[in-house]
Amino acid sequence: MQQGLFGASLRCKVFYRRYRLFVTDKLHCTKHMYLTGRINIPKDKVLDYTGWTVLCITSLLMRFALPLVDNIIHSDRFLLEYLVYGTLLSSAILWLIYKYNRDYFDGGGESRGSAVLSYFFGVIGLFVFGAAYYNLATAKTDSRNVQAFVIKKFESGRPGIPKVLVQLNDQEEQFHPNWPEWRRIQPNSTVVLNVGRGKLGYDYIFSFSTLSSAHKQDPKFDLP
Repeated sequence: MQQGLFGASLRCKVFYRRYRLFVTDKLHCTKHMYLTGRINIPKDKVLDYTGWTVLCITSLLMRFALPLVDNIIHSDRFLLEYLVYGTLLSSAILWLIYKYNRDYFDGGGESRGSAVLSYFFGVIGLFVFGAAYYNLATAKTDSRNVQAFVIKKFESGRPGIPKVLVQLNDQEEQFHPNWPEWRRIQPNSTVVLNVGRGKLGYDYIFSFSTLSSAHKQDPKFDLP
């Protein structure tokens, strides 16, 4: 029995060494062919895949990182401002691609068109989420509690996203608590928001907590 196990172990080690040598030789061969020009990766394809990758990252952020934007007070104002900045940045990147590689826009058919649109919308999305993350990161040093009145709570989209509609300083806004917070929140009650103001000038809500009182209270809060 022991001899059989020893033989199997020895064969596995030999196979692993041969496989490692095989992979190493293949990598060296591929690297040599690339450096000598025998493998030529078209620049247009690199640009295409880069654009699609940027759009995929933006799509994932929209799926998993929505609270970065949703929990900004006056998020509509934030979105409008940074969508404009993102559009300018995206247009500048496409202009640079056109300036240094004009042939990129002349061919490629529908796939090329989808790559260009991926650059345009993907860069805008990345810029917006990047700005939101920077605002969040710089808001952590200046947090305080304020109160808001809960008008209603609901689920939005598929899969369901927990949302609350609150009244804050006579303005109605929607926010995105996590599921445990959302389950504790009740309509027609007061919710305590832990907020901080980032260096971009926007307040971000870090957490939602409830009060025992169900009556509306006047929050003391300086909106931007």
